[in-house]
Amino acid sequence: MRMTLASEYHIYWQGPFSLLYPDTDSCFDCPAIDEPGVYLWAFRYLDGYLVYLAGMTFKRSFARRLPEDRGSLFRGEWTTLDAASAEQGIRSEKWHGTDWEGYDSPERKAEARRRKDEIKAMALAMLGRMRVFLGPLPRERRLIARVEAAIIDRLYDCGTPFSKIPDTGMQRSSRWANEPSITIYSHAPVKFYCIPDRFVV
Repeated sequence: MRMTLASEYHIYWQGPFSLLYPDTDSCFDCPAIDEPGVYLWAFRYLDGYLVYLAGMTFKRSFARRLPEDRGSLFRGEWTTLDAASAEQGIRSEKWHGTDWEGYDSPERKAEARRRKDEIKAMALAMLGRMRVFLGPLPRERRLIARVEAAIIDRLYDCGTPFSKIPDTGMQRSSRWANEPSITIYSHAPVKFYCIPDRFVV
């Protein structure tokens, strides 16, 4: 049965965590790992965090979705950045993912397979410094999709250097014309650049 959406929701972000396991601060040990919602991959920057990626999971839990994302990074399907540069607000690619248009040729994918060990090592180096934040939400597809889309839109509109860290062209599903607006209150243990404490989706 479809859930009637409320006019406002609160996101209580949990993190920063490591996306590696086992690790002393692994997200897979977090109480929210078995819930759905939105999540962020981010790098330390000045007094807060620069967001590299915003994702969502609806049918599955974070515990099911995040290993799939990590696998995409290890296989070279997603872009790997130099973490030290990202922490300075500079986007420096170590490998551009084959999931992206212009980098998805058969030759490029064959190169990824040939360099699989090198690409995985670069990905592990990035993940060693990158952190993930989990934002549990009710299991309602449109709510989760709209929150993810609103966060991505704000990242793209935020200006340099913040808009340069995320990959461009991330898919998103914003509010439809027949949907009422929803106010989101974001409660985070750290400062996220470009994600306000209150925004409308």
